[in-house]
Amino acid sequence: MEYIKDLKNERTIAVDTETTGLSPKENSLLSIGAVDLATGDTFKMDCRVQDGRVVNDKALEVNGFTKEEIYDKSKPTAEEAVEEFEKFVKDHKAKVLIGYNFSFDLSFLYYAKYKSISAFKITPQALDLEEVMLKEVLPNDKLYPLSEKEKVEGRFPSLNASLNYFNSPDEMKPHISLTGALESAELYCLMKYKHHFIETINTPLPPIYNTITIPVDRYIKDISLFVKEQ
Repeated sequence: MEYIKDLKNERTIAVDTETTGLSPKENSLLSIGAVDLATGDTFKMDCRVQDGRVVNDKALEVNGFTKEEIYDKSKPTAEEAVEEFEKFVKDHKAKVLIGYNFSFDLSFLYYAKYKSISAFKITPQALDLEEVMLKEVLPNDKLYPLSEKEKVEGRFPSLNASLNYFNSPDEMKPHISLTGALESAELYCLMKYKHHFIETINTPLPPIYNTITIPVDRYIKDISLFVKEQ
């Protein structure tokens, strides 16, 4: 992959998770996917269900895991998966983690290993791309798509809908943690650099985005602020 010069200075890793439900405390982490924006290096590790955590069948329908897979004792524990992810982050000298609806993912990472917010220091900071969409893109009349087909319905657009806003195609199938991370990196680069991150995508951005700067970095915050303690 050829990277634009700006990406070489990024200390940013995009992250996505797969889980057994929506509650970080009651449900379990199942998979972590990540990509380093500066190098393109990727990380993916699946883990077994945490003891005592609830498994939602609908969640498994979304992420494609089977009951046999998630209870496989040969897989690492969720805590071990987080520890391996931490090593990946450290090796790449990342300072910021990014994701979409990122409190969800960071809260699952937190409840897989950590006991206190003060100890949650995978990186100093994090960025939620959904917040950028809600505060910088949707309220700005100039950024609305040029056709009705492109308009995002509802207050909280999905990652897929947000990618479509920038004329990037639908999410890759099947949806796994690594593809989610790659698509978060794609949205971040479209917002910040007006450039695709995924090398197989070459669709042009809607012309309006070439004339407007989206202040992505304004929404970088202390990572602990994204964890929803329950």
